[in-house]
Amino acid sequence: MDIKSYILNKLFFPKAVTINEPGLILTKIVRKDNSSLLIGRLAYLFEDVLVDLQKKTVEQIGLAKTDEIWYQIGKDLITSYFLTLKVKKPPKFFLDSVVKYMLQRFSVTGITIGNEIDFDKNCLDLQLKGSNNVLHRKSKQGAVLGGIASGVLSFLSGENVEAETNSYEKDGEVFCEIKCSKKYFLRYVPDFLEIKECVKNYQFDFKDAEKKLKIYENRFSCLNQFLRFKKARMKDNIVYFLGFALMAGEINTSDHIWRNYEKAGLTDLISKTLVSSSEKVLKQIFRDNKLDQRGIRDKVKFLQNMMAGFGWGIPLYRKTKNEIVFDFVYGAQVKTNSFLFYALQLQGFLNFIFKKKVKLVKIEKVKAKTVISRVVYKI
Repeated sequence: MDIKSYILNKLFFPKAVTINEPGLILTKIVRKDNSSLLIGRLAYLFEDVLVDLQKKTVEQIGLAKTDEIWYQIGKDLITSYFLTLKVKKPPKFFLDSVVKYMLQRFSVTGITIGNEIDFDKNCLDLQLKGSNNVLHRKSKQGAVLGGIASGVLSFLSGENVEAETNSYEKDGEVFCEIKCSKKYFLRYVPDFLEIKECVKNYQFDFKDAEKKLKIYENRFSCLNQFLRFKKARMKDNIVYFLGFALMAGEINTSDHIWRNYEKAGLTDLISKTLVSSSEKVLKQIFRDNKLDQRGIRDKVKFLQNMMAGFGWGIPLYRKTKNEIVFDFVYGAQVKTNSFLFYALQLQGFLNFIFKKKVKLVKIEKVKAKTVISRVVYKI
């Protein structure tokens, strides 16, 4: 391994992803001097839910405005990722290696835009191409990938660089081409202060959390169990759960999506879509895997294990005559009650399980020895 590859491995990328704890999926990153360990957190979402959200947005406001929203989401996501890892701007002589290595490494999450790279570090012109990227392969909307590429180059170069995308099909594959340049008209600059606050909202003592979650090991499933018992599988670096593709992201991915939809005045659209799409996905999972005949108790237990395996926290469930309550132990956030993105998907799941429309009543952060996000529904 040459010196550049050695530094890149030490500086940027996870040495391990912990998938054997229910409720938490953690990435552990060793810094270049091996003296400290940063820990990030991942969560999985159904690809079909996000694809449906993109398509419904196009139906309501058109492709151009939808692209701008998702471009901003992509740029915010990568900025948040770098801030979480406390990445610093590399020296210019090293920029080409860092940019290429970063974009190529995205392939482990099903993002293949780094399959072909042409980069001029002097003028900051970057061209990328890849096929069958997660999300894009179904929606054919490349704006979020353009935002990610723009965000990578802007953050690492210290100069704002914008991107343009082109999507097309060839030989049964969906390709995305991206061009980044300083010459392009200004589209979006992330609000670093806003994103830093978002990052802080998800930071807590992960080591302590791992210890406290040990008591749930025999009660809930983890991603590793899904893989071992064939409920989940990997294909082309995409995880499939019972035949449905999942998209991995930092735990605060949901916040960046929600915040940009809120700024666009589309909270009603995203709320309704998350509920309806999630209901549709779970219904199809049960139908395809012949799980329809299970009773409500077994269906709820399936749902709890699924969410725990996806890294949403430990979903403790109780029901009264008129209410359904889920207490998510380490459900994501620390400072605010930003669990709405997940709670709306859960509402859709519950609609299917109980065969009636449940209503989300409230989300609150419960003061306890652990971080708990409480979600209450009326039934």
